[in-house]
Amino acid sequence: MTLRPWLLRLHLWLGLVCGLFITVLSLTGTALVYRAELDRALNPGLYQVSAQVAPKPTPDLVATAAARHPELPLTRINLPKTAADPLVVQFKGDRQVFIDPGTGTVLGERTTNGHLMGWVLDLHRHLLAGETGNQIVEWASIALFFLSASGLILWLPRRLTQAKFKVALPPGAPYQRVSREWHLVLGLYSAVFLMIASWTGAAFVHQDRFVAFYAWATGHQGPMPEAPKATAKALGPGAPVAAVLDAAATTFPGASPTSIRYPKGKGGVIRVIMKQPGDVHPNGNTWVYVDAQDARVVGVLDPAKAPLAWKLFYAYNYALHTGEIAGPIGRLVALVVSPLPAVLCLTGTLMFFGKWRARRRTAAARQAPQPVGS
Repeated sequence: MTLRPWLLRLHLWLGLVCGLFITVLSLTGTALVYRAELDRALNPGLYQVSAQVAPKPTPDLVATAAARHPELPLTRINLPKTAADPLVVQFKGDRQVFIDPGTGTVLGERTTNGHLMGWVLDLHRHLLAGETGNQIVEWASIALFFLSASGLILWLPRRLTQAKFKVALPPGAPYQRVSREWHLVLGLYSAVFLMIASWTGAAFVHQDRFVAFYAWATGHQGPMPEAPKATAKALGPGAPVAAVLDAAATTFPGASPTSIRYPKGKGGVIRVIMKQPGDVHPNGNTWVYVDAQDARVVGVLDPAKAPLAWKLFYAYNYALHTGEIAGPIGRLVALVVSPLPAVLCLTGTLMFFGKWRARRRTAAARQAPQPVGS
């Protein structure tokens, strides 16, 4: 037996076993392509900002949010990217407070998973099952990568005249034929895009493994950039937000801060994420590490100076996965391609059951008693 029949069997059974998980990832991924826009449409009250009013100082806005939950430590501040965006302060327990930058008023509160798009994101990333779901997502992504690659190999015809580049169906064609035609053609045109989406999706789960692979592939032998540790000292009230932002702005004057990530506890290092012109990631890839106690800059990570292996994951992985690497056109392509794994799983399943029923009918016909000749 040649390799092709074995590859076909593996393609078939892997699709049947992993099809349900791949379908969930496909449909949730489709909804997440325009996650921010959908969330804004579903929760307009959280985004009714005074865009025409000059924004108040960020420390004042953060203080307003902190006054709502003085018992909870700060974990993250998402700064407005445009004049139409609120400032979002996140606390321990995934509690988010939305602030109007222009008026300083509280627009509302919620938890990260306590709304529809947050729930969809958790389903896409973890299947609502925490670390166990995360592992399943990784293996389903790897399965989709193999299915896309093997499907492309299986499509390759022995003669170019046999190639299927478009759907060609006679009137009244049976569903098995319809499923096969669409499976072949959709699989052909989406294979490369699905390989990119599945590879980058799997990389999110075990980023260290993928960065190590990229280091090997690019010949990088040095250490990867790591977050520095703060100097041990007596813990005080912590560095004020204004000092943290000033330290970051002084380090990269031409960059815009998009997020502030706080360490667990009072010690450690605050990470300020900034976006420089040319950064691929929508939130930026320029990181400034600031001591959580005295706002000293204790480290920086400039993507322009980072190893290629680091950039392949931290700069390009997210943008490739979401299509944002190609701007609005890339997101539109992602919207079109994202539901196709679900369609391919459906058509593949219909093809399997069509052949299974045909084999059963053939076997039954062979076992039926033959008429006795006169």
